[in-house]
Amino acid sequence: MRAGHVVKIWIRLMCLITAGVIAVLTGCTGSPPELHSTGTPSLPPVGKQTSSAHAEATVNFPGVSGLEATVTNRPQTKEMQAALPSQSSLDQVVDLDMKTGVFPSSGAELTFSLDLPLPAEQIMFIVNWDVHNQSWAPVASETSPDGKSISAKLAHFSTYGLEIWSNFIGRMVGVRTNPPECPAPPPEWDDNSVQFYEDLNGPVLWCATTDPDHPDDLKIKLRLNRGAAASITTAVKPVWVQSDLWQGVTPETWATMVLSGPDALIPGPDTYFIQPTGEFSFRFNKTDLLNFWHSNRSTPLIAVDATVPYVLAGLLYNQASDASVVPALSLVTTYMALTQCLSEIIEGLDLVLSHSSLKSFASELPGMMARLAPCLSAKSKPIAQAAAKFWATKDPTSTIAVIEKSAALASKSILAAAQIYAAVQVLAPVADALTDLLLDPIARQFIFQPSDLALKAFLGPTKAELGSVVAPAMCNRPEGQLVDGRLPMPKNPGGPDPGVTELYGNNDGSYMRTVGDTSTGTQGLTALVFRCGIGGVAWPATVAIYDRNLQLITSLNLSDIDHKEHSDVDAIRFENHALRVDWRTNPDGEAGACVTVHKTGRFVLSPIPNVVPSLSLTPQDIHVVSQDRCH
Repeated sequence: MRAGHVVKIWIRLMCLITAGVIAVLTGCTGSPPELHSTGTPSLPPVGKQTSSAHAEATVNFPGVSGLEATVTNRPQTKEMQAALPSQSSLDQVVDLDMKTGVFPSSGAELTFSLDLPLPAEQIMFIVNWDVHNQSWAPVASETSPDGKSISAKLAHFSTYGLEIWSNFIGRMVGVRTNPPECPAPPPEWDDNSVQFYEDLNGPVLWCATTDPDHPDDLKIKLRLNRGAAASITTAVKPVWVQSDLWQGVTPETWATMVLSGPDALIPGPDTYFIQPTGEFSFRFNKTDLLNFWHSNRSTPLIAVDATVPYVLAGLLYNQASDASVVPALSLVTTYMALTQCLSEIIEGLDLVLSHSSLKSFASELPGMMARLAPCLSAKSKPIAQAAAKFWATKDPTSTIAVIEKSAALASKSILAAAQIYAAVQVLAPVADALTDLLLDPIARQFIFQPSDLALKAFLGPTKAELGSVVAPAMCNRPEGQLVDGRLPMPKNPGGPDPGVTELYGNNDGSYMRTVGDTSTGTQGLTALVFRCGIGGVAWPATVAIYDRNLQLITSLNLSDIDHKEHSDVDAIRFENHALRVDWRTNPDGEAGACVTVHKTGRFVLSPIPNVVPSLSLTPQDIHVVSQDRCH
């Protein structure tokens, strides 16, 4: 079965589960009223959002007879309009009072009936005007199945309104975006085959390319293809990171945004927040990625994940996003709000989404928001101050007072959103938006794979290939081809005693070697170390350089540097157009004594004029690192 078919089947199953959650959360209750009073509808005011439906308010007293209420339409004041969230408007405002009898302890029920159902992109709920705080407080509301009426149980009479909210939660379901753009192919050392889940309907859209200013580096772009937020974690520290949210400013990890409060949102030090349908770009160094792949072949380079805190952050960030506030500042304010209040809402909850926790999570969201709202209200000023303090480090041209004013607007929007989420049963569709985030993790991962050519170059020649190279002239022997890492002894030597020439070995059975790369300007080169033994005595070692075809280019005997009887190599490595060698020898005048001198030297690789291919090893910066003496 194809992966796409599996995904579709799985989503259908999860949608059935979601449908059950929605049925539980949006069920309607109530009985026909004993008595009721009716108010005349008023025209909706000019607001940030408008609706073509008009409402009629009625009040009834379930289970109580002989009572009647007065419903009076009232004009909307500037303060009422200013207190609305950016995504909403008031369809009607009414003053309620008792016409006959005393307000019963069992309460009353207020219903707004519409002549037309609201469009799918809007929701409605009942709000109570708080005169003291000059704010609207959402009241737990239930919408009828046909979408043409909404009711709320009231504990007292005062001023109430019908608020129409642009339902971005509804838009979260099925929201999709376009893939990121990668005009150029990735560098040759990256495997150009698919390294990610490639589907226009997938939760994350990817592409890989080169950085125009650094063509040998890999640039990976991703775009979140959903209306929910998520986190991004990289297994290798990128050279740089860019985000469409931060508008040219380097995006911060969650860890760097912690100024106060618990760190429950922080899954790791290199984890970024990505807003709904947001885009990130990462640039990686070739050597870093090849080293990573060599040790972590099954570990994703980039992983996009969703947890409960990120879902909350995404819901609140969507509402806090406003043209009057810099989007990244809205993000910082959202984060500060959750860090200061998260501990009050997550007790006993599983913060990691799973198939088993999805339904319970959807049903828990209103309660979580209900616990969050009072904290946000009590800490609105500290939240704005913390956000402004951090943002001032990113935008030094603005003053704290100016930033804090903007952060306060974002904090106000966040509080309003939490109150609405807590009062209105509209959160069940979030479960549908989250189902595909529970797909196999590979659907949200970028698995780096080097090309065959790059892999071979990075890993270098095999042991068998190294063990059969041509050894340089040394140890009373001319150049000759090795067999299993050793130069065969001549059958009829004659002349000086022929020495034993062999490659240095490591403890793991491999040969001591180093392979060059582009970052050091030594791509295609391999360095080996040879041991020489004559008459059972070790002579100074020889370092040799080979080209990409393992043809000998040049060599250097350490006796030419030390002029000592013994020189044993400890390590070799390529650096900036040079070979670094660490070795041990004995001090002047103490041949054979129990003294060891540790040295290091940089040997510059310089082309020899008119000789191709050819290099010379020029000693530079030879010095003693330490000296040991036996006891």
